[in-house]
Amino acid sequence: MASLTRGPAVKLAPAGLLNLGLIVTELVINALKHAFPGERSGKILVDYHAQGADWALLVSDNGVGTPETLADARAGLGTSIVEALANQLGATVETEGGYPGTTVSITHVGSRKIKGRSRRGAGSALAASWSKAAMTSASPPDGP
Repeated sequence: MASLTRGPAVKLAPAGLLNLGLIVTELVINALKHAFPGERSGKILVDYHAQGADWALLVSDNGVGTPETLADARAGLGTSIVEALANQLGATVETEGGYPGTTVSITHVGSRKIKGRSRRGAGSALAASWSKAAMTSASPPDGP
């Protein structure tokens, strides 16, 4: 099962919208391919939030999860594609593994400072603050 939560209107140029669409497609395909082996069922959540020029896109699943350390996971072509598309948008990519599931956050933070933090590293705090309620209320269930 896949679900898409509605967020505010996306204010990006057509090329940026295309990049977001390709990122979502790649992450959902990756979840379908790796998170749910065999006949395992599960849930994929796509969540987007924006405030001014700042935005966060999260794709999470309740699949089998990732290796205990993400360093043990080998980056494939899909990861390279997502990172390149996010880079074109001036966004950062962060992956958080869990048991169960995986969450990938793509965040764009404008040039202004957020609560004393520079642009670098502010993306994860922004994504966490925007997504906490959405991910808690709509998070994938614990298991098939």
